[in-house]
Amino acid sequence: MLVPDITIYDALKGALGEEKARQVVEGIRTKVSDEIETHKSVLATKEDISRLEKQILEAKVEIMRWMFGVFVVLMLAIVGLYFKH
Repeated sequence: MLVPDITIYDALKGALGEEKARQVVEGIRTKVSDEIETHKSVLATKEDISRLEKQILEAKVEIMRWMFGVFVVLMLAIVGLYFKH
């Protein structure tokens, strides 16, 4: 048992008895472990954040390429209309 487990066990053993106190401590440990595992699967890691930042950067570059392309086409259209007349 870990130190917090022993502290809880010692506090409960007088009122519940040794076996029941051990069961309560085990139940608490299991519940806390389950909660930690649940939160691990939901929380983002540094790797997840890094991957997301890379995807955002790639999206920004792609948007800038499209904007430049549209700008060039518009400028060519304006120049073409200007010289047409």
